[in-house]
Amino acid sequence: MKSSPSSEVLPEFLRQQKENALWERLHMKKISLMLITLLVLASLAVGMLACSAPQETVDIYIPGTYTGTSRGMGPITVTVTVDSLTITAVEITGPGETQGVGGWEAIQDGSFANRILEAQSAQIDAISGATLTSTGIAEATDDALGQARSQGE
Repeated sequence: MKSSPSSEVLPEFLRQQKENALWERLHMKKISLMLITLLVLASLAVGMLACSAPQETVDIYIPGTYTGTSRGMGPITVTVTVDSLTITAVEITGPGETQGVGGWEAIQDGSFANRILEAQSAQIDAISGATLTSTGIAEATDDALGQARSQGE
């Protein structure tokens, strides 16, 4: 029995339909992948622009000179000079500190003042043998910087 031409056309037609559907799905996947890639690139570009935009600086301090006090072995006074963003100078006096001991020497040779300037904060490491003086200086510095932050509020 010989097959009719119409019976041969139908399987060929179905095969072509299947192949076309496969190509359409493949084409849609490519388009989807390109769209996702474009979205990722666009979000990266926006993120880079946001990072490179000039940032508005926020003042930390009211420029001026401020004095804080506390106690170590005796009274301690720390005077800080600040601009809007940084501590620019530190002067420490501790007339009650014991001469010849670590705290007094660190005040005299500027070690405490240098540590405050380097840290740009009252959070400094204590000097060995001068725990009370170190704590007092940190507290007095914090007092002075607190005044610098709160002026005009």
